[in-house]
Amino acid sequence: MRCGRGAWGLGGFVALLLVSCGGGGGSDAGMSDGIGADAAVHDGVTTPDVQGGDVEGDASEADPGGDAGALPDATGDSGVDFGGDVPSGAFVQAGVGLATIDPTFEPYTDTNGNGRWDKGEPFEDLNDNDRLDTLWLGGFGPRQPTGFHDSLTARTLVLQLGGQAYVFTALDTLGFGMKRVDDVRAGVAAALGDRAPAPERMFIASIHTHQAPDSIGVFAPNGQPGWDEGYMRHVVAGAVASIVAAFDDLRPARLRVAAADGEGLARDIVNPFVLDSYVGIVQAVNSEDGVPIATMATIANHPEAAWSKNTLISADYPHFLRDAIEASLGGMALYFSADLGLMQTPVDEGEPGFERARFIGETYAERIIEALQAAPLLDDEDVAPTFGFARVPVTLQNFGLAAVVMAEIADGYKDYLYETFDDGPCSSAWGGFGCVDLPMPILRLGNRTTVFCVPAELTPELVIGGIVAPDSYPSMYPDASPEPALIDSIRTPDRFLIGLCGGDVGYLFPKITFNMDAVYDQQNGPGEDAAGTYLAGLIALLDDVNDAAETRERTR
Repeated sequence: MRCGRGAWGLGGFVALLLVSCGGGGGSDAGMSDGIGADAAVHDGVTTPDVQGGDVEGDASEADPGGDAGALPDATGDSGVDFGGDVPSGAFVQAGVGLATIDPTFEPYTDTNGNGRWDKGEPFEDLNDNDRLDTLWLGGFGPRQPTGFHDSLTARTLVLQLGGQAYVFTALDTLGFGMKRVDDVRAGVAAALGDRAPAPERMFIASIHTHQAPDSIGVFAPNGQPGWDEGYMRHVVAGAVASIVAAFDDLRPARLRVAAADGEGLARDIVNPFVLDSYVGIVQAVNSEDGVPIATMATIANHPEAAWSKNTLISADYPHFLRDAIEASLGGMALYFSADLGLMQTPVDEGEPGFERARFIGETYAERIIEALQAAPLLDDEDVAPTFGFARVPVTLQNFGLAAVVMAEIADGYKDYLYETFDDGPCSSAWGGFGCVDLPMPILRLGNRTTVFCVPAELTPELVIGGIVAPDSYPSMYPDASPEPALIDSIRTPDRFLIGLCGGDVGYLFPKITFNMDAVYDQQNGPGEDAAGTYLAGLIALLDDVNDAAETRERTR
Protein backbone atom coordinates (compact mmCIF):
# COMPACT_ATOMS: atom_id res chain seq x y z
CA MET A 1 0.00 0.00 0.00
CA ARG A 2 1.28 3.41 -0.93
CA CYS A 3 0.08 6.61 0.74
CA GLY A 4 0.29 10.31 0.38
CA ARG A 5 1.03 12.37 3.46
CA GLY A 6 -2.56 12.09 4.64
CA ALA A 7 -2.54 8.41 5.61
CA TRP A 8 -1.60 6.63 8.82
CA GLY A 9 1.13 9.11 9.65
CA LEU A 10 1.75 10.53 13.11
CA GLY A 11 1.07 14.13 12.21
CA GLY A 12 -2.50 15.22 12.87
CA PHE A 13 -3.70 12.09 14.64
CA VAL A 14 -4.75 13.91 17.77
CA ALA A 15 -7.28 15.59 15.51
CA LEU A 16 -8.20 12.29 13.88
CA LEU A 17 -9.08 10.81 17.25
CA LEU A 18 -11.74 13.47 17.59
CA VAL A 19 -13.47 12.43 14.38
CA SER A 20 -16.86 10.83 14.96
CA CYS A 21 -16.95 7.91 12.53
CA GLY A 22 -19.48 5.43 13.82
CA GLY A 23 -18.36 2.91 11.20
CA GLY A 24 -20.36 4.56 8.45
CA GLY A 25 -17.47 5.49 6.20
CA GLY A 26 -17.79 7.06 2.80
CA SER A 27 -16.92 10.35 1.16
CA ASP A 28 -18.49 13.74 1.73
CA ALA A 29 -19.89 13.73 -1.78
CA GLY A 30 -23.15 12.07 -0.89
CA MET A 31 -22.80 8.32 -0.51
CA SER A 32 -25.43 6.28 1.33
CA ASP A 33 -24.69 2.94 2.98
CA GLY A 34 -27.72 0.89 2.05
CA ILE A 35 -27.42 -2.53 0.41
CA GLY A 36 -29.71 -5.40 -0.38
CA ALA A 37 -28.88 -9.05 -0.88
CA ASP A 38 -28.18 -8.64 -4.58
CA ALA A 39 -27.36 -5.00 -5.12
CA ALA A 40 -25.80 -2.00 -3.45
CA VAL A 41 -27.88 1.16 -3.57
CA HIS A 42 -26.18 4.54 -3.33
CA ASP A 43 -28.71 7.38 -3.20
CA GLY A 44 -30.86 5.68 -5.79
CA VAL A 45 -27.97 4.55 -8.03
CA THR A 46 -27.97 0.73 -8.21
CA THR A 47 -25.08 -1.61 -8.96
CA PRO A 48 -25.47 -4.58 -11.26
CA ASP A 49 -26.70 -7.73 -9.51
CA VAL A 50 -24.05 -9.74 -7.75
CA GLN A 51 -23.12 -12.80 -9.84
CA GLY A 52 -21.73 -15.50 -9.42
CA GLY A 53 -14.96 -17.52 15.47
CA ASP A 54 -11.60 -18.34 16.48
CA VAL A 55 -10.85 -21.87 15.36
CA GLU A 56 -7.65 -23.44 16.61
CA GLY A 57 -5.89 -26.31 14.82
CA ASP A 58 -2.80 -28.42 15.04
CA ALA A 59 -0.08 -29.07 12.55
CA SER A 60 -1.62 -32.14 10.99
CA GLU A 61 -5.34 -31.47 10.86
CA ALA A 62 -7.82 -28.91 12.13
CA ASP A 63 -11.37 -29.96 12.84
CA PRO A 64 -13.51 -29.22 9.79
CA GLY A 65 -16.61 -27.08 9.83
CA GLY A 66 -17.51 -24.75 12.65
CA ASP A 67 -20.33 -22.28 13.09
CA ALA A 68 -19.18 -18.90 11.85
CA GLY A 69 -22.52 -17.25 12.57
CA ALA A 70 -25.02 -15.63 10.25
CA LEU A 71 -24.52 -12.70 7.91
CA PRO A 72 -27.61 -10.93 6.56
CA ASP A 73 -27.67 -9.84 2.95
CA ALA A 74 -24.48 -11.66 2.03
CA THR A 75 -25.73 -14.03 -0.61
CA GLY A 76 -26.28 -13.63 -4.31
CA ASP A 77 -26.96 -15.64 -7.44
CA SER A 78 -23.84 -16.68 -9.27
CA GLY A 79 -25.22 -16.53 -12.75
CA VAL A 80 -22.12 -18.49 -13.79
CA ASP A 81 -22.27 -22.25 -14.44
CA PHE A 82 -18.87 -23.91 -14.43
CA GLY A 83 -19.55 -27.58 -13.84
CA GLY A 84 -21.67 -30.52 -12.81
CA ASP A 85 -22.06 -33.36 -10.34
CA VAL A 86 -19.04 -34.74 -8.49
CA PRO A 87 -18.27 -38.46 -8.41
CA SER A 88 -17.69 -39.43 -4.78
CA GLY A 89 -14.42 -41.28 -5.38
CA ALA A 90 -12.20 -38.44 -6.69
CA PHE A 91 -9.42 -37.52 -4.25
CA VAL A 92 -8.81 -34.15 -5.93
CA GLN A 93 -11.78 -32.03 -6.93
CA ALA A 94 -11.79 -28.43 -8.09
CA GLY A 95 -14.42 -25.82 -8.80
CA VAL A 96 -14.41 -22.13 -9.66
CA GLY A 97 -16.78 -19.22 -9.19
CA LEU A 98 -16.76 -15.56 -10.17
CA ALA A 99 -18.78 -12.51 -9.14
CA THR A 100 -18.52 -8.90 -10.20
CA ILE A 101 -17.82 -6.41 -7.42
CA ASP A 102 -17.97 -3.19 -9.43
CA PRO A 103 -18.80 -0.07 -7.43
CA THR A 104 -21.60 2.32 -8.27
CA PHE A 105 -20.69 5.98 -8.72
CA GLU A 106 -21.48 8.95 -10.92
CA PRO A 107 -18.75 9.79 -13.47
CA TYR A 108 -17.41 13.32 -13.68
CA THR A 109 -15.02 15.21 -15.94
CA ASP A 110 -11.76 16.03 -14.18
CA THR A 111 -11.13 19.27 -16.04
CA ASN A 112 -8.23 20.41 -13.85
CA GLY A 113 -6.60 16.96 -13.71
CA ASN A 114 -6.23 16.81 -9.93
CA GLY A 115 -7.87 13.38 -9.65
CA ARG A 116 -10.93 14.48 -7.70
CA TRP A 117 -14.15 16.33 -8.34
CA ASP A 118 -14.19 20.07 -7.73
CA LYS A 119 -17.22 22.33 -7.67
CA GLY A 120 -18.14 23.37 -11.17
CA GLU A 121 -16.77 20.29 -12.92
CA PRO A 122 -19.48 18.51 -14.94
CA PHE A 123 -20.79 15.15 -13.73
CA GLU A 124 -23.54 12.69 -14.66
CA ASP A 125 -26.32 13.20 -12.12
CA LEU A 126 -27.84 9.76 -12.60
CA ASN A 127 -30.36 10.08 -9.76
CA ASP A 128 -31.20 13.80 -10.16
CA ASN A 129 -30.24 14.75 -6.62
CA ASP A 130 -28.02 17.68 -7.72
CA ARG A 131 -24.87 16.30 -6.14
CA LEU A 132 -22.08 13.94 -7.14
CA ASP A 133 -22.51 10.44 -5.70
CA THR A 134 -19.06 8.91 -5.66
CA LEU A 135 -16.44 7.25 -3.51
CA TRP A 136 -12.70 7.41 -2.93
CA LEU A 137 -10.07 5.34 -4.68
CA GLY A 138 -7.45 3.54 -2.59
CA GLY A 139 -3.69 3.98 -2.90
CA PHE A 140 -1.57 7.06 -3.57
CA GLY A 141 -3.42 10.26 -2.58
CA PRO A 142 -7.12 11.22 -2.55
CA ARG A 143 -8.71 10.35 -5.91
CA GLN A 144 -12.25 9.78 -7.13
CA PRO A 145 -13.19 7.59 -10.11
CA THR A 146 -14.20 9.04 -13.46
CA GLY A 147 -15.12 5.70 -15.08
CA PHE A 148 -14.07 2.09 -15.70
CA HIS A 149 -11.15 0.56 -17.51
CA ASP A 150 -12.06 -3.02 -16.58
CA SER A 151 -14.47 -4.75 -14.24
CA LEU A 152 -13.59 -5.73 -10.67
CA THR A 153 -14.23 -9.32 -9.64
CA ALA A 154 -14.20 -11.82 -6.81
CA ARG A 155 -12.65 -15.06 -8.07
CA THR A 156 -12.62 -18.34 -6.18
CA LEU A 157 -11.00 -21.72 -6.63
CA VAL A 158 -12.11 -24.47 -4.25
CA LEU A 159 -9.81 -27.47 -3.94
CA GLN A 160 -11.26 -30.50 -2.23
CA LEU A 161 -8.47 -32.86 -1.26
CA GLY A 162 -9.45 -36.17 0.24
CA GLY A 163 -12.81 -34.73 1.26
CA GLN A 164 -11.41 -31.58 2.91
CA ALA A 165 -12.14 -28.27 1.19
CA TYR A 166 -9.70 -25.38 0.86
CA VAL A 167 -10.95 -22.06 -0.51
CA PHE A 168 -8.81 -19.57 -2.44
CA THR A 169 -10.57 -16.26 -3.08
CA ALA A 170 -8.92 -13.30 -4.82
CA LEU A 171 -10.69 -9.96 -4.45
CA ASP A 172 -9.97 -7.02 -6.74
CA THR A 173 -9.63 -4.72 -3.75
CA LEU A 174 -6.87 -2.67 -2.17
CA GLY A 175 -7.29 -4.43 1.17
CA PHE A 176 -9.88 -6.26 3.21
CA GLY A 177 -10.05 -6.03 7.00
CA MET A 178 -10.32 -8.98 9.35
CA LYS A 179 -13.93 -8.13 10.14
CA ARG A 180 -14.88 -8.25 6.47
CA VAL A 181 -13.07 -11.56 6.00
CA ASP A 182 -15.05 -12.97 8.91
CA ASP A 183 -18.23 -11.59 7.36
CA VAL A 184 -17.48 -13.58 4.20
CA ARG A 185 -16.86 -16.73 6.22
CA ALA A 186 -20.12 -16.23 8.07
CA GLY A 187 -21.99 -15.68 4.82
CA VAL A 188 -20.55 -18.87 3.35
CA ALA A 189 -21.54 -20.82 6.46
CA ALA A 190 -25.08 -19.49 6.21
CA ALA A 191 -25.31 -20.23 2.48
CA LEU A 192 -23.73 -23.69 2.44
CA GLY A 193 -24.76 -25.10 5.81
CA ASP A 194 -23.24 -28.56 6.26
CA ARG A 195 -21.23 -28.13 3.05
CA ALA A 196 -19.40 -25.08 4.42
CA PRO A 197 -15.64 -25.38 4.80
CA ALA A 198 -13.83 -24.81 8.08
CA PRO A 199 -13.40 -21.03 8.30
CA GLU A 200 -9.64 -21.18 8.85
CA ARG A 201 -9.28 -23.09 5.55
CA MET A 202 -10.67 -20.16 3.59
CA PHE A 203 -7.78 -18.17 2.10
CA ILE A 204 -9.48 -14.85 1.30
CA ALA A 205 -7.13 -12.16 -0.02
CA SER A 206 -7.01 -8.77 -1.68
CA ILE A 207 -5.00 -8.51 -4.88
CA HIS A 208 -4.00 -5.00 -3.70
CA THR A 209 -4.93 -3.07 -6.82
CA HIS A 210 -4.41 0.68 -6.37
CA GLN A 211 -7.16 1.48 -8.89
CA ALA A 212 -10.19 0.29 -6.87
CA PRO A 213 -12.30 1.89 -4.14
CA ASP A 214 -10.63 2.60 -0.82
CA SER A 215 -11.43 -0.56 1.14
CA ILE A 216 -8.89 0.22 3.87
CA GLY A 217 -10.20 3.66 4.80
CA VAL A 218 -7.21 5.98 4.92
CA PHE A 219 -7.26 7.57 1.46
CA ALA A 220 -9.93 10.23 1.85
CA PRO A 221 -8.95 13.80 2.75
CA ASN A 222 -9.62 15.77 5.91
CA GLY A 223 -9.55 12.89 8.37
CA GLN A 224 -12.69 11.21 7.05
CA PRO A 225 -12.91 7.45 6.53
CA GLY A 226 -12.51 6.58 2.86
CA TRP A 227 -14.44 3.31 2.86
CA ASP A 228 -18.12 3.10 1.97
CA GLU A 229 -20.26 0.66 3.95
CA GLY A 230 -22.59 -0.12 1.08
CA TYR A 231 -19.70 -0.99 -1.19
CA MET A 232 -17.97 -3.08 1.45
CA ARG A 233 -21.12 -5.16 1.89
CA HIS A 234 -21.30 -5.49 -1.87
CA VAL A 235 -17.78 -6.95 -1.91
CA VAL A 236 -18.69 -9.34 0.91
CA ALA A 237 -21.74 -10.48 -1.04
CA GLY A 238 -19.66 -10.97 -4.18
CA ALA A 239 -17.05 -12.98 -2.33
CA VAL A 240 -19.73 -15.22 -0.83
CA ALA A 241 -21.39 -15.68 -4.23
CA SER A 242 -18.09 -16.68 -5.87
CA ILE A 243 -17.36 -19.24 -3.14
CA VAL A 244 -20.83 -20.78 -3.29
CA ALA A 245 -20.57 -21.01 -7.09
CA ALA A 246 -17.17 -22.73 -6.78
CA PHE A 247 -18.58 -25.38 -4.42
CA ASP A 248 -21.42 -26.00 -6.87
CA ASP A 249 -18.82 -26.44 -9.62
CA LEU A 250 -16.66 -29.13 -7.97
CA ARG A 251 -15.46 -31.86 -10.34
CA PRO A 252 -12.62 -34.42 -10.48
CA ALA A 253 -9.29 -32.74 -11.09
CA ARG A 254 -5.53 -33.07 -11.06
CA LEU A 255 -2.97 -30.49 -10.05
CA ARG A 256 0.21 -28.98 -11.40
CA VAL A 257 2.72 -26.98 -9.39
CA ALA A 258 5.26 -24.73 -11.08
CA ALA A 259 7.36 -21.61 -10.66
CA ALA A 260 8.27 -18.79 -13.03
CA ASP A 261 10.88 -16.06 -12.91
CA GLY A 262 9.60 -12.47 -12.81
CA GLU A 263 13.04 -10.91 -13.15
CA GLY A 264 13.04 -7.50 -14.80
CA LEU A 265 9.37 -6.72 -14.10
CA ALA A 266 9.61 -5.25 -10.59
CA ARG A 267 11.88 -2.70 -8.94
CA ASP A 268 12.47 -1.95 -5.28
CA ILE A 269 12.25 1.78 -4.61
CA VAL A 270 12.92 1.76 -0.85
CA ASN A 271 16.40 1.14 0.53
CA PRO A 272 17.70 -1.49 1.22
CA PHE A 273 16.93 -2.89 -2.22
CA VAL A 274 15.86 -6.55 -2.23
CA LEU A 275 13.70 -8.20 -4.90
CA ASP A 276 11.90 -11.55 -4.89
CA SER A 277 11.28 -12.47 -8.53
CA TYR A 278 9.78 -15.89 -7.69
CA VAL A 279 6.31 -16.50 -9.13
CA GLY A 280 4.43 -19.36 -7.47
CA ILE A 281 1.94 -21.26 -9.62
CA VAL A 282 -0.77 -23.85 -8.89
CA GLN A 283 -3.03 -25.15 -11.66
CA ALA A 284 -6.06 -27.43 -11.49
CA VAL A 285 -7.15 -29.28 -14.64
CA ASN A 286 -10.08 -31.51 -15.44
CA SER A 287 -9.05 -35.11 -14.74
CA GLU A 288 -10.85 -36.42 -17.82
CA ASP A 289 -9.57 -34.15 -20.60
CA GLY A 290 -6.77 -32.11 -19.00
CA VAL A 291 -8.48 -28.79 -19.73
CA PRO A 292 -7.52 -26.17 -17.14
CA ILE A 293 -10.11 -25.35 -14.50
CA ALA A 294 -8.05 -22.66 -12.80
CA THR A 295 -4.53 -21.24 -12.80
CA MET A 296 -3.35 -19.39 -9.69
CA ALA A 297 -0.22 -17.23 -9.50
CA THR A 298 1.30 -15.21 -6.68
CA ILE A 299 3.67 -12.32 -7.45
CA ALA A 300 5.72 -9.84 -5.43
CA ASN A 301 4.93 -6.66 -7.35
CA HIS A 302 2.45 -3.93 -6.42
CA PRO A 303 -0.55 -3.75 -8.81
CA GLU A 304 -0.04 -0.04 -9.42
CA ALA A 305 1.32 0.20 -12.96
CA ALA A 306 -1.46 2.60 -13.96
CA TRP A 307 0.00 4.86 -11.25
CA SER A 308 -1.23 7.85 -9.33
CA LYS A 309 -2.88 10.00 -12.02
CA ASN A 310 -5.28 7.30 -13.14
CA THR A 311 -8.94 7.70 -12.17
CA LEU A 312 -10.40 4.68 -14.00
CA ILE A 313 -11.50 1.65 -11.98
CA SER A 314 -9.23 -1.31 -12.75
CA ALA A 315 -7.53 -4.41 -11.39
CA ASP A 316 -4.33 -2.89 -12.85
CA TYR A 317 -1.80 -5.33 -14.38
CA PRO A 318 -3.50 -8.46 -12.92
CA HIS A 319 -6.36 -7.72 -15.34
CA PHE A 320 -4.05 -8.19 -18.33
CA LEU A 321 -2.30 -11.17 -16.73
CA ARG A 322 -5.58 -12.99 -16.16
CA ASP A 323 -6.96 -12.19 -19.60
CA ALA A 324 -3.82 -13.49 -21.29
CA ILE A 325 -3.75 -16.74 -19.29
CA GLU A 326 -7.43 -17.40 -19.87
CA ALA A 327 -7.14 -16.68 -23.60
CA SER A 328 -4.20 -19.05 -23.93
CA LEU A 329 -5.07 -21.88 -21.54
CA GLY A 330 -8.78 -21.57 -20.76
CA GLY A 331 -10.31 -21.87 -17.32
CA MET A 332 -10.15 -19.12 -14.71
CA ALA A 333 -7.01 -17.20 -13.76
CA LEU A 334 -6.49 -15.98 -10.21
CA TYR A 335 -3.82 -13.47 -9.22
CA PHE A 336 -2.52 -13.01 -5.67
CA SER A 337 0.06 -10.59 -4.31
CA ALA A 338 3.07 -12.08 -2.51
CA ASP A 339 5.90 -10.44 -0.52
CA LEU A 340 5.62 -7.04 -2.19
CA GLY A 341 6.28 -4.80 0.81
CA LEU A 342 8.49 -1.71 0.92
CA MET A 343 8.43 -1.34 -1.99
CA GLN A 344 8.12 -3.73 -4.87
CA THR A 345 6.60 -1.82 -7.76
CA PRO A 346 6.44 -2.28 -11.55
CA VAL A 347 9.46 -1.31 -13.61
CA ASP A 348 9.19 2.06 -15.31
CA GLU A 349 8.76 0.64 -18.80
CA GLY A 350 7.27 3.47 -20.85
CA GLU A 351 4.92 6.01 -19.34
CA PRO A 352 2.81 5.13 -16.29
CA GLY A 353 -0.63 4.00 -17.33
CA PHE A 354 -2.44 1.05 -18.83
CA GLU A 355 0.13 0.33 -21.53
CA ARG A 356 2.66 -0.23 -18.76
CA ALA A 357 0.08 -2.37 -16.94
CA ARG A 358 -0.47 -4.39 -20.12
CA PHE A 359 3.26 -4.95 -20.59
CA ILE A 360 3.74 -6.10 -16.99
CA GLY A 361 0.66 -8.33 -16.91
CA GLU A 362 1.13 -9.98 -20.29
CA THR A 363 4.84 -10.58 -19.70
CA TYR A 364 4.11 -12.32 -16.41
CA ALA A 365 1.43 -14.36 -18.19
CA GLU A 366 3.87 -15.49 -20.90
CA ARG A 367 6.32 -16.73 -18.27
CA ILE A 368 3.61 -18.49 -16.28
CA ILE A 369 2.31 -20.27 -19.38
CA GLU A 370 5.85 -21.33 -20.33
CA ALA A 371 6.51 -22.67 -16.82
CA LEU A 372 3.32 -24.73 -16.88
CA GLN A 373 4.30 -26.40 -20.15
CA ALA A 374 7.18 -28.11 -18.35
CA ALA A 375 5.20 -28.99 -15.21
CA PRO A 376 3.89 -32.57 -14.92
CA LEU A 377 0.48 -33.52 -13.61
CA LEU A 378 0.76 -34.74 -10.04
CA ASP A 379 -0.63 -37.96 -8.62
CA ASP A 380 -2.97 -37.83 -5.66
CA GLU A 381 -0.29 -38.85 -3.16
CA ASP A 382 1.91 -36.01 -4.41
CA VAL A 383 -0.61 -33.42 -3.21
CA ALA A 384 -1.78 -35.01 0.03
CA PRO A 385 -2.62 -32.05 2.29
CA THR A 386 -1.14 -31.29 5.67
CA PHE A 387 -2.72 -28.25 7.28
CA GLY A 388 -1.87 -26.20 10.34
CA PHE A 389 -3.44 -23.14 11.88
CA ALA A 390 -2.54 -20.82 14.73
CA ARG A 391 -2.76 -17.19 15.75
CA VAL A 392 0.02 -15.02 17.12
CA PRO A 393 -0.49 -11.83 19.18
CA VAL A 394 1.25 -8.92 17.45
CA THR A 395 1.73 -5.68 19.37
CA LEU A 396 0.48 -2.46 17.83
CA GLN A 397 3.41 -0.10 18.50
CA ASN A 398 2.51 2.51 15.90
CA PHE A 399 0.41 5.29 17.43
CA GLY A 400 -0.74 6.54 14.05
CA LEU A 401 -2.18 3.18 13.07
CA ALA A 402 -3.73 2.73 16.53
CA ALA A 403 -5.41 6.10 16.16
CA VAL A 404 -7.09 5.38 12.83
CA VAL A 405 -8.13 1.91 14.02
CA MET A 406 -9.78 3.23 17.17
CA ALA A 407 -11.42 6.07 15.25
CA GLU A 408 -12.75 3.51 12.73
CA ILE A 409 -11.07 5.34 9.88
CA ALA A 410 -9.20 2.14 9.09
CA ASP A 411 -11.90 -0.43 8.45
CA GLY A 412 -12.25 -3.84 9.99
CA TYR A 413 -9.89 -3.95 13.01
CA LYS A 414 -11.29 -2.07 15.99
CA ASP A 415 -13.08 -5.11 17.41
CA TYR A 416 -9.88 -7.19 17.08
CA LEU A 417 -7.60 -4.88 19.05
CA TYR A 418 -7.33 -5.77 22.72
CA GLU A 419 -5.26 -5.00 25.79
CA THR A 420 -4.15 -7.25 28.62
CA PHE A 421 -3.80 -6.01 32.17
CA ASP A 422 -0.35 -7.31 33.02
CA ASP A 423 3.18 -6.32 32.07
CA GLY A 424 3.20 -8.34 28.84
CA PRO A 425 3.52 -7.09 25.25
CA CYS A 426 -0.26 -6.64 24.91
CA SER A 427 -0.44 -4.30 27.92
CA SER A 428 -0.05 -0.54 27.99
CA ALA A 429 2.79 -1.05 30.47
CA TRP A 430 4.81 -2.49 27.60
CA GLY A 431 4.53 0.75 25.67
CA GLY A 432 2.24 -0.39 22.86
CA PHE A 433 -1.42 0.11 22.10
CA GLY A 434 -2.64 -3.44 22.57
CA CYS A 435 -2.44 -6.49 20.32
CA VAL A 436 -4.14 -8.04 17.32
CA ASP A 437 -4.08 -11.84 16.98
CA LEU A 438 -2.91 -12.48 13.43
CA PRO A 439 -3.93 -15.77 11.78
CA MET A 440 -1.37 -17.98 10.10
CA PRO A 441 -2.84 -20.91 8.16
CA ILE A 442 -0.35 -23.13 6.35
CA LEU A 443 -1.20 -25.79 3.76
CA ARG A 444 1.48 -28.18 2.54
CA LEU A 445 0.65 -30.19 -0.57
CA GLY A 446 2.62 -33.42 -0.39
CA ASN A 447 6.28 -32.82 -1.07
CA ARG A 448 5.56 -30.26 -3.79
CA THR A 449 4.58 -26.86 -2.43
CA THR A 450 3.71 -24.95 0.75
CA VAL A 451 0.89 -22.41 0.77
CA PHE A 452 0.94 -19.46 3.19
CA CYS A 453 -1.83 -16.97 3.95
CA VAL A 454 -0.21 -13.86 5.48
CA PRO A 455 -2.45 -10.95 6.61
CA ALA A 456 0.15 -8.31 5.79
CA GLU A 457 2.61 -7.01 3.20
CA LEU A 458 5.91 -8.74 3.93
CA THR A 459 9.15 -7.32 2.60
CA PRO A 460 11.02 -9.81 0.39
CA GLU A 461 14.04 -10.14 2.69
CA LEU A 462 11.79 -11.62 5.38
CA VAL A 463 11.01 -14.42 2.92
CA ILE A 464 14.20 -14.99 0.93
CA GLY A 465 16.80 -13.49 3.27
CA GLY A 466 19.31 -10.71 2.68
CA ILE A 467 18.45 -8.51 5.66
CA VAL A 468 20.92 -5.64 5.96
CA ALA A 469 20.96 -2.19 7.50
CA PRO A 470 19.95 0.66 5.19
CA ASP A 471 22.77 2.76 3.76
CA SER A 472 20.75 5.83 2.77
CA TYR A 473 19.27 6.69 6.17
CA PRO A 474 20.09 5.91 9.82
CA SER A 475 18.49 2.87 11.42
CA MET A 476 16.79 3.37 14.76
CA TYR A 477 17.98 -0.13 15.70
CA PRO A 478 21.38 -0.59 14.02
CA ASP A 479 22.28 -3.54 16.26
CA ALA A 480 19.02 -5.44 15.77
CA SER A 481 19.48 -9.11 14.94
CA PRO A 482 18.03 -10.15 11.57
CA GLU A 483 14.71 -11.95 11.58
CA PRO A 484 14.81 -15.55 10.34
CA ALA A 485 14.19 -15.96 6.61
CA LEU A 486 11.03 -17.95 5.96
CA ILE A 487 12.60 -19.79 3.03
CA ASP A 488 15.09 -21.50 5.36
CA SER A 489 12.20 -23.41 6.98
CA ILE A 490 10.33 -24.33 3.78
CA ARG A 491 11.02 -27.99 2.98
CA THR A 492 9.16 -28.23 -0.32
CA PRO A 493 10.77 -27.21 -3.63
CA ASP A 494 8.02 -24.68 -4.33
CA ARG A 495 6.08 -22.11 -2.35
CA PHE A 496 2.86 -20.19 -2.78
CA LEU A 497 2.77 -17.16 -0.49
CA ILE A 498 -0.47 -15.18 -0.49
CA GLY A 499 -0.13 -11.72 1.03
CA LEU A 500 -2.95 -9.51 2.30
CA CYS A 501 -4.70 -12.79 3.10
CA GLY A 502 -7.17 -13.07 5.97
CA GLY A 503 -6.81 -9.31 6.48
CA ASP A 504 -4.13 -6.68 6.00
CA VAL A 505 -2.32 -5.02 8.89
CA GLY A 506 0.09 -3.23 6.57
CA TYR A 507 3.83 -3.62 6.22
CA LEU A 508 5.99 -6.10 8.11
CA PHE A 509 9.67 -5.23 7.73
CA PRO A 510 13.05 -6.02 9.36
CA LYS A 511 13.64 -4.17 12.61
CA ILE A 512 17.09 -3.04 11.49
CA THR A 513 15.46 -0.99 8.68
CA PHE A 514 13.14 0.90 11.03
CA ASN A 515 13.02 4.70 10.79
CA MET A 516 9.54 6.09 10.21
CA ASP A 517 10.86 9.61 9.60
CA ALA A 518 13.03 8.35 6.74
CA VAL A 519 10.64 5.70 5.37
CA TYR A 520 7.19 7.16 5.57
CA ASP A 521 5.38 4.00 4.52
CA GLN A 522 6.62 2.17 7.61
CA GLN A 523 3.87 4.13 9.36
CA ASN A 524 1.47 1.84 7.50
CA GLY A 525 2.23 -1.12 9.73
CA PRO A 526 2.04 -2.32 13.35
CA GLY A 527 5.62 -1.40 14.27
CA GLU A 528 9.22 -2.47 14.42
CA ASP A 529 8.79 -5.74 16.33
CA ALA A 530 5.79 -7.09 14.41
CA ALA A 531 7.76 -8.95 11.74
CA GLY A 532 9.92 -10.80 14.24
CA THR A 533 6.93 -11.81 16.35
CA TYR A 534 4.87 -12.99 13.40
CA LEU A 535 7.71 -14.89 11.72
CA ALA A 536 8.64 -16.67 14.93
CA GLY A 537 5.10 -18.00 15.23
CA LEU A 538 4.82 -18.80 11.53
CA ILE A 539 8.08 -20.74 11.44
CA ALA A 540 7.20 -22.70 14.59
CA LEU A 541 3.91 -23.75 13.00
CA LEU A 542 5.63 -24.51 9.70
CA ASP A 543 8.07 -26.83 11.48
CA ASP A 544 5.12 -28.72 12.96
CA VAL A 545 3.41 -28.96 9.57
CA ASN A 546 6.60 -30.20 7.94
CA ASP A 547 7.22 -32.77 10.65
CA ALA A 548 3.68 -34.10 10.38
CA ALA A 549 3.86 -34.31 6.57
CA GLU A 550 7.18 -36.12 6.64
CA THR A 551 6.00 -38.53 9.34
CA ARG A 552 3.00 -39.41 7.22
CA GLU A 553 5.23 -39.86 4.17
CA ARG A 554 7.52 -42.25 6.04
CA THR A 555 4.63 -44.37 7.30
CA ARG A 556 2.66 -44.41 4.05
